[in-house]
Amino acid sequence: MAIVEEPPFYLRKFTPYYYIFLGIPLTIALFSFIYLTLVIVNNQPTQNVFENMSLAIPSVAKLVIFGLIYVLLSSYVSYSIAQRVNQHLHYSVIEIYNKVKESNREDKEHAYRLLYELSYIKKNTPSPLTALLLTLFTGSIAFPIFLWSYEKYLRLHSSLEERIVYGRPFTQRINASNLLLDLFFTFITAGLWIGFWSYRLTRLFNNHLDRIHYGVSLDKAFSFTEQVFSAKPGYTIASLILVTGVFGFLSTLGIPSYPLPILSITVLFAYTVYVLKDKPFIVHVLSILALEYMVLVILGFIGFLNYGFYNTLFQAFEEQVSNLPRDPLVLTIGIFQNNLMVTLAAFIPYLGTLYTGYALSNTGFLYGLIIGNYQVSGDIFTPLTLFLLPHTFLELLAYAIAATTAPRIIYSSLSKDNIKRIILAITILFMAALIEALTIVIARQ
Repeated sequence: MAIVEEPPFYLRKFTPYYYIFLGIPLTIALFSFIYLTLVIVNNQPTQNVFENMSLAIPSVAKLVIFGLIYVLLSSYVSYSIAQRVNQHLHYSVIEIYNKVKESNREDKEHAYRLLYELSYIKKNTPSPLTALLLTLFTGSIAFPIFLWSYEKYLRLHSSLEERIVYGRPFTQRINASNLLLDLFFTFITAGLWIGFWSYRLTRLFNNHLDRIHYGVSLDKAFSFTEQVFSAKPGYTIASLILVTGVFGFLSTLGIPSYPLPILSITVLFAYTVYVLKDKPFIVHVLSILALEYMVLVILGFIGFLNYGFYNTLFQAFEEQVSNLPRDPLVLTIGIFQNNLMVTLAAFIPYLGTLYTGYALSNTGFLYGLIIGNYQVSGDIFTPLTLFLLPHTFLELLAYAIAATTAPRIIYSSLSKDNIKRIILAITILFMAALIEALTIVIARQ
């Protein structure tokens, strides 16, 4: 009997189907957290699909058990992927170098330049121990970032080796916008996407081995799982429709989902800001302004459907409004300070844009709760007029200017144009605060 020699570690394939179930414990933990949050907010059992469950103890137990399972599994996965991919990034370059050296190809100099690029990829990837510890001690918050990072560098590695072996690349590369899209799908699927994401990465690694190292023909080495969404503005509209359908459907079934719609829209907002960064500034601002209105409408609709779950949040908001200062100047300064935090944060690249999207999403959800409260009292017209008030437009315009300036700060730092945009956004925001304060004072009279 012939003995089949096992390939070296860096050429061993993953078993992708093991990874596809990784998102299940995360999903259970997320819905346990959602129900626990609901119980805490309302301080009473909900009268829906959860009415036969005890209040908090089962949710806490599920959250702890399945959350711990997910953290441990994702930590192991991050370590195992990092270990194998890192070794492959190192030894694969040596293997390809020896093949190029022994060959009679005429473009050796070009191949050596590509190999030089290949040799630097491993320096950008975290070590297996770093991946393990950061995933473990961040409660797996860092895990999606590791998945994206290793997929990004593996795709870069694959495309460069394909250029050496086949003369042109076949593997699609990714950037930060793909991370935001994968996070969007993670939130909208309540964590299940994490399993597919891990499956896609391991399948990509296996197909790379077939294509470059095992000599499998190209038509057999590709899979639909290797394909990722390219950065296109059109995905934003489709994703907004998807959010409305998914979370609206869950609400009609009596299943609460907060904060998943908030988080989904948050990353989608940041994605759109950066996908449109190469557009003219005015076009960019107007596009984000339109997106902000769509966010308010969609999350307002979802908040309205969830009024029965979270009406106590509206009561807390109403209490805050009743405690607003009476003096117009003090009120203006208070409103301006609150909105200025969101605007200044929006100028911070990446994280600031996420914060702005989160603030807008929360505002939209709260707006839906306000509509729900007025609908109970038979007056739905009053809250709808908020869209038409001038201070609403000015606030959203200031946020749009700030958010669209953030990607430009990355490439041109605090240039004169960016400083002018910062001053313009703050000026508009102050005008909005003044108009809003006067509107509140007039409404009280």
